[in-house]
Amino acid sequence: MNKKTIISASDSIILKLKVLAEEKESVLRIKTIIDSMLEGVVVADTGMHFELFNKSAERILGVGLSQEDPSKWAKIYGVYLPDQKTPLPVDQFPLKKALKGEIVTGFLQYVKNNQRKDGLYINTTAAPLRNLNGRITGAVAVFRDVSKEEEIDKAKTKQLAVIAKEKEDTRKKLAVTAEKLRLKAKKLAVIAGGKERIRRKLAITAKELAVIAKEKEDVRRKLAVTAEKLKESQDELARKEKLAVIGKLAGIMGHEIRNPLGVIRNSIYFLNMKFKESIDEKVKRHMDILETEIDSCDKIISDVLEFARTRAPSFTETEINSVVETSISNSNIPKTIKVETNLGESLPKINIDIAQVKQVFSNIISNAIEAMPKGGELRVTTSQTDSFISIAFTDTGVGIPKENIDKLFTPLFSTKTKGLGLGLAACQNIIVAHHGKIEFESKEGQGTTFTVTLPIYKN
Repeated sequence: MNKKTIISASDSIILKLKVLAEEKESVLRIKTIIDSMLEGVVVADTGMHFELFNKSAERILGVGLSQEDPSKWAKIYGVYLPDQKTPLPVDQFPLKKALKGEIVTGFLQYVKNNQRKDGLYINTTAAPLRNLNGRITGAVAVFRDVSKEEEIDKAKTKQLAVIAKEKEDTRKKLAVTAEKLRLKAKKLAVIAGGKERIRRKLAITAKELAVIAKEKEDVRRKLAVTAEKLKESQDELARKEKLAVIGKLAGIMGHEIRNPLGVIRNSIYFLNMKFKESIDEKVKRHMDILETEIDSCDKIISDVLEFARTRAPSFTETEINSVVETSISNSNIPKTIKVETNLGESLPKINIDIAQVKQVFSNIISNAIEAMPKGGELRVTTSQTDSFISIAFTDTGVGIPKENIDKLFTPLFSTKTKGLGLGLAACQNIIVAHHGKIEFESKEGQGTTFTVTLPIYKN
C-alpha cells in the first residue's frame, strides 16, 4: 500500500465523521425545536414504545415518559373519554390508530391524574411515520390544551360528528352483514327444504323397497315350501315305486324261491337220516352250512313278504313291560353283551298288536347286538309321558355314520353284508299304524338310542 492510498482512506474517514457530526447536530437542533414547542409531541415505534416525549407533553399531561404496556396508559396518564368517566380504550388512542395507517385530527380527550387534579381537555392530531418504501415505522401525535369553553364546544361537536359517522358506518356494515346473513339463511332454508323432500322420497323408496323385499321373501319361502313338498312327493313316489317292486318280488320269492328251498331243506333232512351213522364229518359240516344259508334265505323271504303284506294291527290290551321282557328273552343275546332294564312301575295297559310290536322290539335288539360285535351294554327303559308310553333301547355300539342317518328308514337301504334293508322300514310302518312314532339318536363311536312312543289309548 502506497502513501497516496493511505491519505485517501484517511480523508474518507474524516469525511464520514464530519457527516455524522452534522447529522447529530441536526438531530439536536430538531430536538431543541420540538422541546420549545407549546404543543405536546410524542413519537412511538410500531411496538408502541415511546421514542420521543417533549417537555410540553410532560407539562400538559403532568406525567413524563413511561415505557409501560399501552394497556396501562389510560391509568398512568389518567386519560378519559370526554364524558370524564370512561377510561380511554387502548384501541382508541390516536397513536394506536395512526400505527394502523389512519390520520387522526381533532380527537378530544379528558386528562385527570394526581398532577392534574382539576382535569383538562386536550385535542390530539396523529399520523403514521413511513420510510422511503412507504412502510409504517412508527407514529407521531401532537396535542394541546383546549380547556377554554369555546374550543371545548368546537372539539366536542367535531368529536361527536366523528363518533356519529363511525356509528353510521358501523350501522351500514351491520345492515350489509344482516342482509348477507338473511340471503344465506334463505338459501340454507331452500337447501334444507330440498333435503327434506329428498329425505321423504328416500323414506318412501325405503318403505317400497322393504315391501318388495318382504314380497320377495314371502315368494322365496313359498317356493322353498313348494320345493320341499315337491321333494317329499318325489320321495313318496320313489318309495311307492320301490314298494311296488318289493310287492312283485315278494310274490316271486314266495312261490318261485321258497318252494325250492323247502325241497333242498327236505333233501338235507333225508340225507342226514339216511347216512346218520356213516356220514363223513366234512360232509356233515357242509350240510350244516347249507342249512344255515337256507335259514338266511328263508329269513330274507319272510322279511320281504312281511313288509309287502303288512296287515292292519289287531289291537289287544296288554302290559308293555311284559312285551319288552318277552322280546329280550326271545333274542339270542351273546354273553359279551350286558343287558340292563329299567322298566317303569304302575304303567297303564296299552292297546297294541302284540306280535307286531314284538317284531319291532326284536328287530331293534338284533340291530343293537350287531352294532356291538366286541360286546357292550344294552339298556332298555320304559316310562310314561302324558298320554304316551316310551320304550328306549340304548346300546354302546359303533353308532350310525352321519351320511346314513337320513336313509335309515328307507326301504332296501342296508349297510349289512346280508339282508335287504327292510327291517327298520317295516318297523316304522308298524309303529305308524299304531299311531305312534319311532325316533333315534346316535353318536358315531359311542352308541345309539332307539325310542318307540305309543299312545296309551287307541286314537
